[in-house]
Amino acid sequence: MLQGPGQGIVKNFEHGLMASSGDFIFLADQDDVWQPDKVQTVLDVLKQDETLLVLHDCRMTDDALHELEPSYFRWHRTRGGFWTNILRNSYIGCCMAFRRSLLSEALPFPDSLPMHDQWLGLTAARSGSVVLMYRQLMDYRRHQHNQSSLHHASLPQMLRWRLQLIRALRERKLL
Repeated sequence: MLQGPGQGIVKNFEHGLMASSGDFIFLADQDDVWQPDKVQTVLDVLKQDETLLVLHDCRMTDDALHELEPSYFRWHRTRGGFWTNILRNSYIGCCMAFRRSLLSEALPFPDSLPMHDQWLGLTAARSGSVVLMYRQLMDYRRHQHNQSSLHHASLPQMLRWRLQLIRALRERKLL
């Protein structure tokens, strides 16, 4: 088992990505339930020439897998596009998979990142092609012990995060 650095979600994901191997990387939360065909369905799209990252839809459930929302994409009003996702992030890590080559652009994560998944998605959008799959390939469990929230931070906090993100993108010459 890989022990994280114990410095929060972002640094733990960075540590895991640095230790990963293989040409394709799937992010996951420990309690989500994948559909049996998720891996092959996503790999079929990832293996297309220009595709760098795939973001698929999911069904939102409670901890007992009772449906809360049939489509995260519809509930969140998920949209593609670089600028759209700076303003209103649609990248959700547990629903993403990408080519290993993305890591050469994305790692190490900037210290000021509020969340790793938006950084990976935006980096992929600038470096290659992002494909949105409007198919629910997993059950996304939401409960009181989740490390990430579905609620928005305060407006001043969201503005600080966007400025930090824009600064990091500029430093990497992605903006």
